[in-house]
Amino acid sequence: MQAREGQVTIMVHGADSMGIDMGTAELDDRNYKLSFEPFKTQRRLCECDGVITFQRLYERFERKSSYMNTWIDHSCDRDELDKREKEVGILIKNGGFIAFLLHAPFCDRVYENMRSLED
Repeated sequence: MQAREGQVTIMVHGADSMGIDMGTAELDDRNYKLSFEPFKTQRRLCECDGVITFQRLYERFERKSSYMNTWIDHSCDRDELDKREKEVGILIKNGGFIAFLLHAPFCDRVYENMRSLED
């Protein structure tokens, strides 16, 4: 991603996984250049000045139930998450930034009929 003098380069990472089609690969403005990259891009997150990404991009929550209980099943793309965490560390160390777009409620509550971890 080539930038002009003084232009900030920002990668928008994983919009395809959220069902968002930007209709273009990049937006080039006088002050910034946005590059829209798919979730499984080969580009590294630390190649630009900043990254915009989405909450829950690497994980999935699914409500499941049986005849006695309901629960939330969690899965995570651990390999991809580990790789991207390292890249974000380099990005921040080099003075870059990362922004997460929050679009879903946090899963941070325990339901009355669920057992706690201490049980």
